[in-house]
Amino acid sequence: MKELRKKKGLSRTELAYKAGVSYASIAAYEAGTRTPNLDAGVKIAKELGVTPEKLGKLMQKASKQLKIKEKTDEGQSQRHITN
Repeated sequence: MKELRKKKGLSRTELAYKAGVSYASIAAYEAGTRTPNLDAGVKIAKELGVTPEKLGKLMQKASKQLKIKEKTDEGQSQRHITN
C-alpha cells in the first residue's frame, strides 16, 4: 500500500484525509498491523486507483511479511536468552 501511495504522490496525511480515516490508521495499514473495514478499504482503494480486491491482496501480503518478521525476531530473541 505504501508503494501505491507514494506512486500517487500522496503523503499519509493526504491519503488519510481523502479516505476519511486517521493518519495512525494509514500507518497501521501500511505496517500490516491493522486492516481497514470495508468502507475505509473501498475509499482508500479509490484514492490509490486500485480495486478493493487489489488493495486487499496488498494488505494480506504486508500482514504475512510482518508475521514472518515477528517469528524471525522472536527466534533471535530466544537464541540470545539461551546463549
